[in-house]
Amino acid sequence: MSRFSDTAFTILVEDKSTTELEELAKHIGSRISDMLIEVDKRTTSTTVSIGIVKIETNTAEPSIVLERAMDAINQIMIETSNHGGTYHLYDPSEHANSDDHALAESLVDAIANSRFELSFQPIYDINNDRSDFFEVYLRLPLADADNTILTPDQFMAVAKTHKLLEKIDRWVLINACKKVNEVRKTHPEARLLVQLTSASLIDKKLPSVASQLIKAVGGAAGVLTLQFNEKDVSDHLTVAKTQFAALSQVSCQMGINNFGSSAKSIEIVSFVQPDMVRLARSYVDGIDSADNLETVKSLIMRTNEVNVDVLMPYIEDAATMSVAWSVGARYLQGYYLEEPSSTIKVAT
Repeated sequence: MSRFSDTAFTILVEDKSTTELEELAKHIGSRISDMLIEVDKRTTSTTVSIGIVKIETNTAEPSIVLERAMDAINQIMIETSNHGGTYHLYDPSEHANSDDHALAESLVDAIANSRFELSFQPIYDINNDRSDFFEVYLRLPLADADNTILTPDQFMAVAKTHKLLEKIDRWVLINACKKVNEVRKTHPEARLLVQLTSASLIDKKLPSVASQLIKAVGGAAGVLTLQFNEKDVSDHLTVAKTQFAALSQVSCQMGINNFGSSAKSIEIVSFVQPDMVRLARSYVDGIDSADNLETVKSLIMRTNEVNVDVLMPYIEDAATMSVAWSVGARYLQGYYLEEPSSTIKVAT
């Protein structure tokens, strides 16, 4: 036990579960509140507010641990109108919105304990008149008062800093394939489009992992399409070409997301040879303009000429849907067709 400052003390307790720590806090609090303290011939009593912070393998440095303990005590004073007399367990996930270290710990916890959520949005295949192709979306629910759910654009920068991208990619791949495996027992044509990060693009083990997963869900060519951002592909062109070729060898299809966002999009697909591309949002948002519509048609035509299929996403209304049929894209996707769902729903 150590005096930390003025009226604050710290205690390090080893090998205790959360429940045991809470019981200890109750016991200490009860003992102190029951004490009668003699001060200069006067009898008084006091209470103690206890902040509990668990130190685990991925916890931040000691100074941050101490800050969190003080934050927990401040929370008690707010909740009890400065009367104190209770304890508060610091939960990093409650602070993940405002604390990068806490967010990183939430990500590690989500990987270890499957706290991520997946949703699946159907993609309509014009060529085959089917909707059994599903894009996978990743979400991170937080245990805060607002029931916040973070999207990858809100946590992937922190994940990259803490070298968690590859682990998150693996989690998504494995768990998405588990889901589609169940669905394929009754709908054997169901297949997935999974977005991965730059960490997987340069991961030499990815083809082996993809091969194992494809075999686990039936081994059909095309059951799994892996998609990478155009910028990541552009930044690692030679590596991407090798990776795309290796993945194609194990019957994995390849895609490029945010396609058309650079001046060399056609050159990129010609070089790495994906199976499909997913248009950047800017093309769809401005498609009601005649000039933009012609631009989209031209881009799709040039892409098709190098034997690459195009997915037109973000179809959110009837007007966009009516135009989508005429631009030459093979795949259509958007809320107007169907929203993402926590389950894979194959239309029959």
